[in-house]
Amino acid sequence: MRGSFSILMGILILTLLSSYTFAENRSEDVMQLGREAMEHYDNGELDLTIEKLNRVLLANPNDEQALKLRQMAGLERMTQMLVKGGEMARIARAIFLHAEKTPIRQETSTEVIQDLVYKAASGNAFEKNEVINILTSQVGELAIPYMLPYLANEAQYEERINIILTITRMGSVAVVPLTEALNTSKPFLKQQILVLLGHLKDVRALPDVKKVLEDPNADKEIKRYAEIAVGRISKRPSRVLPPARQLYFEKALGYYREKAPYTTALHFAPLDWRWEEEQLVSKQVPRFAYNEVMAEHSCFNAIELDPTYQSAWALLVQVTYAQDSEVRAIEESSLEKSLKLPASDVERFAEEKKISKASSLLVASAGARVLNTALLMSLQENRPEVTAGILENLGTLFQRRRELSYPMLRALQHKDKRIRYAAAEALVKMDPPATFRDADRVMQVLAEALNEWDARVVLIIEDDDSARNQLIKTVRDLNMVPLSALTGAEGLQRAQAFPPEDMVIVSSSLRDLSTAFVVNSLKEDYRTNSIPVVVVSSEADLEQQKRIYEEIDQVKSVISKPLAAEIVKNQLQEHIVNSNKDYKGKAQEVSRRAAEALASLPANGRVFKLELAEDALIGALRDRHDDVRSPAIMALGKLGRAKASEELSKILYNSGVNPDIRMKAAWALGQINGATKREVSSQDVQSMLQILGEAPSEDTSEARETMDALHAKVFTLLGKANILFKDRHKVFLAHRLHKNIGVEKSTKETFEEVSEETTEEISEETTPEEEIWEEETSESSEWEEESYDSEENSFEEDSEESSFEEEGSFEEDSEESSEEDFGAFDDDEYSDEEDGDEYDFDE
Repeated sequence: MRGSFSILMGILILTLLSSYTFAENRSEDVMQLGREAMEHYDNGELDLTIEKLNRVLLANPNDEQALKLRQMAGLERMTQMLVKGGEMARIARAIFLHAEKTPIRQETSTEVIQDLVYKAASGNAFEKNEVINILTSQVGELAIPYMLPYLANEAQYEERINIILTITRMGSVAVVPLTEALNTSKPFLKQQILVLLGHLKDVRALPDVKKVLEDPNADKEIKRYAEIAVGRISKRPSRVLPPARQLYFEKALGYYREKAPYTTALHFAPLDWRWEEEQLVSKQVPRFAYNEVMAEHSCFNAIELDPTYQSAWALLVQVTYAQDSEVRAIEESSLEKSLKLPASDVERFAEEKKISKASSLLVASAGARVLNTALLMSLQENRPEVTAGILENLGTLFQRRRELSYPMLRALQHKDKRIRYAAAEALVKMDPPATFRDADRVMQVLAEALNEWDARVVLIIEDDDSARNQLIKTVRDLNMVPLSALTGAEGLQRAQAFPPEDMVIVSSSLRDLSTAFVVNSLKEDYRTNSIPVVVVSSEADLEQQKRIYEEIDQVKSVISKPLAAEIVKNQLQEHIVNSNKDYKGKAQEVSRRAAEALASLPANGRVFKLELAEDALIGALRDRHDDVRSPAIMALGKLGRAKASEELSKILYNSGVNPDIRMKAAWALGQINGATKREVSSQDVQSMLQILGEAPSEDTSEARETMDALHAKVFTLLGKANILFKDRHKVFLAHRLHKNIGVEKSTKETFEEVSEETTEEISEETTPEEEIWEEETSESSEWEEESYDSEENSFEEDSEESSFEEEGSFEEDSEESSEEDFGAFDDDEYSDEEDGDEYDFDE
């Protein structure tokens, strides 16, 4: 037994080392490393052996070196390494996993496959053995459709038995097409497939076999075979198993979570199988989409058996979102991190992208109950991008429906900020009819999202609870998103899923995999080969780990436990924060969505208090993208509080700002001035006069129209402003309709001259109209003696019996008086809506 195991192990190692090629030209001598490793092993120096073998593993020897290394190690040594346990055994297991990843050329020619299957069914013993090896290693499941006619032929016993033996030797790779073929209408073929699935004992076949057993129309003999197959697969009688619909749900969950039995063989192209028109057909799918495709099939199988199965519906929603999010994640990475898809996946990615666009529309048709169930389930999974997608759809689908649910309130408290942000936006869209306990929390979360400057993700692969929790805290302190994995396998799965991480921190002493294998896998995968890696080692092993990874460019540093927060922060700062990559796109999108949610709220809402986010809204006006500033300005205008006036004025007065943003700032200032009746300073009036003197940036009709629109907003703002009469006088004088007859001056020259001269200097060249304004602002006491009863100057609009003396009188310093001294002016009677000046945010 031991000798057979040693031979098998040697074959696997030979397959690995002979087929794996160098990805990089390594400077170190691989053969010398191998010799040193064996010498250290023979001398009992296991630590040095592990170090050398890790470096061999990371080096990826070429074919010639692989043969020499195999001869050097010998089967006996490798067997001993496996049984020693610990790090030595982890390296051995990593070698086996490497063997699965060996890039074997898959045979796809129909003629070649048919010929191989024929020889497997009817060739001589030596020929059959050779052919079976080829079918197993280079054809795989593609051979199954050509084997079914032999299985269905009752007359050709010997050939049928040979094919059954061939499929049994091929193993689990044949399970998926065989379970699809169970849909055949041929009883004898179904019976043979059940026999095969019972022998293969793959848990993926259990729901399909149980479905046959539960079929009321199935033949008794076929049910007998199904009963036997169920027992062999589950090692339990069928009566104690859940119904087939639940087994399909568990199968879908296994694919969705990417558990070990539910992943495709890495050396074969992933295939999606269907039974159509009494034959097996297949379609190749991108590797990143395979598990979601298979999970979707299993969900539909469960729903077919029970259309009211809520859990299956909810999982189907999550799977649909997962497909969409993975497509978007890869697309984002291709732009942000120069990620390049393998040539074989480019066309299939384009197809998946078309499918993903329709996913959110399809999911919306599931209804509130299913979506809420899906939300509750997704909160328990480690797929925050899926949870956020469901929340977004809930908010949009049930906008103004005013329905709250427990899962949404739970999401508002989630530790992942992406989920919190999405929950807050959804709750605002849903517009609850009455206040609730976490209403203020919604505003706090939106304020947090509005100030989002970073959307970076750090993956932490660490099985030590204390070290993992410390790393999570440090990452969060830097306002980044920490994701954690307790095993190397989970970490690899997480790294290759959404979102593409910006750094991976991995322990050097994982329990399940060698860290060198994890690092090498990250280096080889196109989705992860650009992610910087930091290795965390014990202090005793620090120097050894540094030597192992010193020539691996992707490993940026090796740090030791106990972890110092400052050291970890320095690593993050050096390799993420200070990098040249543009990480602000996602953060900007987060801020924009938060600002739009806040802008959609009424100023004096009963449920959500907009003033709780006022400081964040004002902060968003500073150095942020216009996509963020625009809705923030609209929200501040609705709020109508003077606190925002300074920042809004800076935007309005800055000629370098987008004219549309300046116009919105003018509108918001007008709303604030109308609500607060605040006095506008002469300096602000002067700044507005300068805007009115601005010329278009280009001599085009579009530029002129834009500038005219900006001027119109400023004139409206001046009309709403509570300003001194002398300042209003400047405005009218600078823009008087009838200029002096003598030397005509441009508008710009006029307002510049006015701004430099005093009121007394201007009065030397006044017209009769100007004399009237001059008299109003003079210090003459005649105003106290004369009656103000003339029709043009009367302030008796509110009451015919009121007199100027009753309303108030000018003081001697009337030049400094403002409009408030003449009674309040009702701005509501002159709202922007009447002038067509109201801003619609949706525009």
